[in-house]
Amino acid sequence: MKNFFKKTTLIPILFAMLIYSPLITSHATHLETQTKRQSLQKGSVVQDQHVFAIPDNGWNVVDIELDYYESYYSSTNTQNAFPFRQKFYMIKRSGAGANNISVDVSNALHTDGTNKVIISPFQQGDLLVDTSKWEWGWYYFNTTVKYYPKNTTYKGQITYLLTCPDGIPMAYSNSATIPLATK
Repeated sequence: MKNFFKKTTLIPILFAMLIYSPLITSHATHLETQTKRQSLQKGSVVQDQHVFAIPDNGWNVVDIELDYYESYYSSTNTQNAFPFRQKFYMIKRSGAGANNISVDVSNALHTDGTNKVIISPFQQGDLLVDTSKWEWGWYYFNTTVKYYPKNTTYKGQITYLLTCPDGIPMAYSNSATIPLATK
């Protein structure tokens, strides 16, 4: 009777282990893949105020904020994938000819100082802005996947250009820059 009890108890346990073991392993592999692909983010925010002198008419003042973010995940032990980037920019203009001031924002540039990669096109998304602080706001994103070594010397950069045709000076620019290295 002792041998019978051991065999009848052991067989269902072995059967359950045989059935559920691949499911547990499959679930663990899925969780590991999800964790690997979980995006991390690097970013840079530039906030500036520029003043344009308008001959015989006073001053124009522009407040601007440019936010630039790159999302990434580890694709191998030595390499990262950068599958998503976004740029936000907001402005507030004031002064005598403020409506003549325009802003242009570049595509993303990835460069190591010698090699240059322009990331485009960007698609426009929706953005809500605090209208007590900003007059206008724009949001753009790009889903081009780029791969770089974790210790890369590449940096990401987005530049804005403010122009005021009657102003002195006529233009200002600045850049948000992100080192793409993660080691």
